Amino acid sequence: MPLAQVLGVTVTELLEGEEIENEETISAERADQVVQKAISLSENPTVRSSRFHKKNLPAWLAMTIIAVVEFLFMMWLGCSAITLFSSLLTLQILGVMFAAYFWLFAPERLPSYYDENRINVFVDGIFHMNMPGVYFNNRNWSHILPVCRIWSLLASVASAPVFYLLDQIPGKLQYISTLTALILYLLGLFIPLSYAAKKI
Repeated sequence: MPLAQVLGVTVTELLEGEEIENEETISAERADQVVQKAISLSENPTVRSSRFHKKNLPAWLAMTIIAVVEFLFMMWLGCSAITLFSSLLTLQILGVMFAAYFWLFAPERLPSYYDENRINVFVDGIFHMNMPGVYFNNRNWSHILPVCRIWSLLASVASAPVFYLLDQIPGKLQYISTLTALILYLLGLFIPLSYAAKKI
């Protein structure tokens, strides 16, 4: 109600997401739909907050340990500090963090309002994912989630061998190659994700 007052709309209009010209004549059926929508919106966060995919914990721990061992091994090999700390470590930390979310906490199903509306921003607590041209719903989420999990695994584990090879390239070519690798790192998520999102 306070939010509706600040926005200058009625509670019904806020729940419906549209302006209602004459709210006094709203039908009983539509009023029931509004109430049901409000109930579903209030129930969904409770379901999300209680989930934890314990079955995926060994996979996440394994990829984290592999990433740490790879980083230490590259230090032992004498790779340059620039390669190790400005590029590889950052990507590995991001990979492990994203893997923790996608493997352990990401929902297997989306709340019902994603199916009822065209939403191109996935929001789950502090995690936000915006994909222009992609609308998240339960028809494509079963394709999107595996892509995110595979990408986070590769980002954690495959970065070290790639950057080891880049470290062998001399001079300015190494900078160009590192920049190319970073671009491919991002495209490796967004291109497969866009393709998977269209598989309905």
